[in-house]
Amino acid sequence: MTPIPALLVLQGWHGVSTQWVIVVGITPARFRIRAITRTRLAGRNRWLSAGSSALVPRSAVRTEAGAPPPEVIEAVRALRAAQRPIRTTSTMEKK
Repeated sequence: MTPIPALLVLQGWHGVSTQWVIVVGITPARFRIRAITRTRLAGRNRWLSAGSSALVPRSAVRTEAGAPPPEVIEAVRALRAAQRPIRTTSTMEKK
């Protein structure tokens, strides 16, 4: 899957907080996200360190959030470059 920048939205007693993350995978009910900076997750004292990944509910992620900041764009570019397949040419001819 191509990495996608997205907002992780957490609702708590203090209101709504958002954090930029990168979506790196999809399951039927959840997104697998990768944190760009230290990110707070739902639950008591649950944190995700920078570069770590976790599964979060789809309802907590907004992919149509608008333009991400430059550090998010650079992190997505680095992930896409790392996942780009290497193209090789085949020496066998097709029959």
